[in-house]
Amino acid sequence: MRFVQRYVMCGVAAVLCGAAFSAVAAETIDARIGTWSHCEDVPKTDPNLAPPNVTITFEAAGKGSHTVVTGVDDNGSPFTMEYTAMFDGKDYPVKGAPWADTVSLKLIDSRTTIRTDKKDGKVVLTLKGVVSKDGKTFTVTRKAMEPNGESVTATSVCQRQS
Repeated sequence: MRFVQRYVMCGVAAVLCGAAFSAVAAETIDARIGTWSHCEDVPKTDPNLAPPNVTITFEAAGKGSHTVVTGVDDNGSPFTMEYTAMFDGKDYPVKGAPWADTVSLKLIDSRTTIRTDKKDGKVVLTLKGVVSKDGKTFTVTRKAMEPNGESVTATSVCQRQS
């Protein structure tokens, strides 16, 4: 009986350690985790794609990310956009984004992600985000599809706050 109890306890300890390791791995696999702000276009490009004054917060959410973007748009109105999505390329609902009703995420590597925004099932915006090797900047290249079918591209650099 003691022999069985010892194996059960070892099994429970292994599961708990594995769960703790998985949680730590999930948090560190995405270098975006944290808060970013002071996003500026480099170089200044199409004003339609210029980012508003924003703060972006990424939190680990299982095998994905919970993202909150807050700021003030070009008209001076405050806004909040929020979503939770896994890195599986599937569509997840987004709140507060008038241009999109779903987002999907793909994790290319620990520093690179691709986000695709869709409205009524059609791709309207693709964002490629790359965290610098030193972890201090987050560069986002945005490709938007205009209603007339024209593609517009802009790049922004954000600074890590925490």
